[in-house]
Amino acid sequence: MLAFRITLNDRTPLTAGIDGPHVVSVIVSSVLRTDDAREKWPAGKRFRRKDLDLHVGGLVSAEQAHVDWLNTNLKIGDRITIDVIDAPSADAPRRQRPPKAKVTKSRAGRR
Repeated sequence: MLAFRITLNDRTPLTAGIDGPHVVSVIVSSVLRTDDAREKWPAGKRFRRKDLDLHVGGLVSAEQAHVDWLNTNLKIGDRITIDVIDAPSADAPRRQRPPKAKVTKSRAGRR
């Protein structure tokens, strides 16, 4: 199977891959929010002005189930290595979320 082998700071690598139809992604994101964003921030959720994250996840297409192998904060100096590999197997995801209920469009809003 096509897979990604991801290593963060020389830790034990993880292998993310799914047999059959799928989506697998490795996302490194940096977010810097304005002070104005705090006013619109959801109550009860901790406001973070800066976010620096690594997320490895995907979708098992046949089941429409989302999976996550890794979701972690990063810091300056972190080193991420991504190898694209052909692997006989992958690590089991740490989390699997069931598919969301399908939303159907109401006929009331149609013309």
